[in-house]
Amino acid sequence: MRWLQWATVDLEKGLGGVEVHARSLSRELNLLGIHSEISSDPQKLKKDWDVIQTHGSAVHFWGTHTASSAIRVHTLHGTTLGRMAACSEWTWPGGYLASLREFFGVLRADVVLAIHSDLWLFKLARILGKTCAVCSNGWDSATDQDVGDLPASGVRSWVQDRLPFWSFIGRGGDPVKATWRVKSLIRDIPSLRIAAAPGDGFEPHSQVQSTGRLDAPQVKELLAQSKGLLLTSKYEGLPLVVLESLAMGTPVLATPVGGLNSLNRDLQGFKLLEFNNEESGSAWSGGVAELEALPGTSEARKKRAEWNRKFLKTWRQVAQCALDAVLRVKK
Repeated sequence: MRWLQWATVDLEKGLGGVEVHARSLSRELNLLGIHSEISSDPQKLKKDWDVIQTHGSAVHFWGTHTASSAIRVHTLHGTTLGRMAACSEWTWPGGYLASLREFFGVLRADVVLAIHSDLWLFKLARILGKTCAVCSNGWDSATDQDVGDLPASGVRSWVQDRLPFWSFIGRGGDPVKATWRVKSLIRDIPSLRIAAAPGDGFEPHSQVQSTGRLDAPQVKELLAQSKGLLLTSKYEGLPLVVLESLAMGTPVLATPVGGLNSLNRDLQGFKLLEFNNEESGSAWSGGVAELEALPGTSEARKKRAEWNRKFLKTWRQVAQCALDAVLRVKK
């Protein structure tokens, strides 16, 4: 079977969740004996493929391929309308265009995959009679990579001086990440230190250290050294950094958004709390204290990691889910 993942964005080099998903899926499909490729080159679409897969809004209105016999697969990692609603971005013209491309991807698809089931376009796909499956995201995207040295910044000195800190990972300048909530926590907890990667969206503050852009091994090292991960977003799909943190035994304090609500509540070191106002901020201060009280030794983290991995999908399971859905169509 020949399987192409195609997008209008660079799936090979991008660092976003969609790009990591595509690369991890391609890797596992190849290990399952499927000839899998990734491309953003329109010329690739003219070749003979058994499966052509697209992602999110990274599709063209003029069509995805010329081989009518290929099975079309479309993966939903979230919805732009969902984000717009969460952030009240109703005056964003590009959002409506992206939403239309997502709808077009679903409409043309034979198979619709989603990282969690509570997406309106996924529910629509079921109504339309598409072959549907919840593929989720995997946690082991960096298992073949060693941890990397942290950049020469204040974070490295925190590690060397054994000072506790929490991690915030994501584009802080994006309104969906709601960095004001982190700033509220800093006011409530004067001892709280935040390592922000890459650090945009934060004003200079003695309790916040921007790391700059980190690669995957460096992110893994940052999480390993952290007391925990903070995710204060207004909207998410199913963040890879949360899955990878839990699989490492690193605690996670997050808002109950997107696919985070679908994660097993038996996961250790995982707490979801609303954060809508100053009163919510007080609850988050309590959440930080609760997770900081968990044993932080390497042995304790190892035990949490072993337990949590039982409830998290690997990329091999994600790939098998996508392959099974395609095989159902072929039959």
